[in-house]
Amino acid sequence: MSPLDEPARVARLATLLDSDRDEWSTTLDNGALARLVAGVSARDDCAVISLPGVDLVVGSDYVRGAGFSMYEQGQMSFYDIGYYLVVANLSDVAAMGSRPTGVLVVIRYPQDLPDDAFDDVMRGADEAARRYGTRIIGGDSGTADQLYVSGTALGLSEPGTALMRSGARPGDHLFVSGETGIAEAARRYFEHVAAGGARLTADVEHTLGESWRRPRAEVDLGLQLAGSGVVTSCQDTSDGLKATVEQIAEASGVGFDVDAGNVRVSPLVDQVARVTGRSAEDLVFGGSVDFRLLFTVDGSTTTVADVQARFTDVMHLGSATVGGETRLVRHDGSTSPIPGVAWRHV
Repeated sequence: MSPLDEPARVARLATLLDSDRDEWSTTLDNGALARLVAGVSARDDCAVISLPGVDLVVGSDYVRGAGFSMYEQGQMSFYDIGYYLVVANLSDVAAMGSRPTGVLVVIRYPQDLPDDAFDDVMRGADEAARRYGTRIIGGDSGTADQLYVSGTALGLSEPGTALMRSGARPGDHLFVSGETGIAEAARRYFEHVAAGGARLTADVEHTLGESWRRPRAEVDLGLQLAGSGVVTSCQDTSDGLKATVEQIAEASGVGFDVDAGNVRVSPLVDQVARVTGRSAEDLVFGGSVDFRLLFTVDGSTTTVADVQARFTDVMHLGSATVGGETRLVRHDGSTSPIPGVAWRHV
């Protein structure tokens, strides 16, 4: 029997662990109450624990260390892997609209890993943490059969303000914080080059590689969204745009109509599509790890123009609909499933 992919495993895990356990709370001797607001059954970017005067947001993510295809193709260093690890974790905190307050790093390494390589992973992680106003505050290390790196990011939110995947309602406006598909285009392009394919300019190659070496977590925007009072759901696009639209739809019990005319295609994605013979739409919607924020806004109180005036450079994609169908709507009114292959960790 084939192994389950990540979404199926998370659903199975929520059942296995029993969603009633999400109703956990505890009281300290001084009377302070800690209560779990969002746990496994929420299937969100992070867990949320209510504490006196503040909500603690906690999320974990793992990257493959030297198993990264971009590392194997010579496009990432050990330093870059550490940097990427922290950004991947902080992006989950950003999607909850939370302020980063610390990162835990676990690094397991083969015994023949040079000390300089170990140090470079940690230096990269430290630079990324400091870039977002936080620090590496702990973790674990030890030997393993190969390099594995994992992180846990902590964030703080004002009580009840953490953004969830599950709040979208029919009529809400759907936005994404910028162009998507660049990280997937980079991965596909360097695979194409490794196989002997035609190359683009050195400047284009550098920019493509930077999407992995120096990704960005949209922490400031997440904080703005959480403080706006009009955002109904949010998630980062670390599984790609298609998967993220589908996951918010499932969590919220809605569908989405995405207007094909509103989807911007980066010139980088367009160039890679042409040189590799791939579909630009597939790259834009597929499993691209761009760490953008996909979010919905209350359509009953806020217009698209209001949102675009308030949040710089966000792109209006469409609207939430009744039912669970997610569709791409073209200019002639025809519809189709959202293109691309959603990223599925197996």
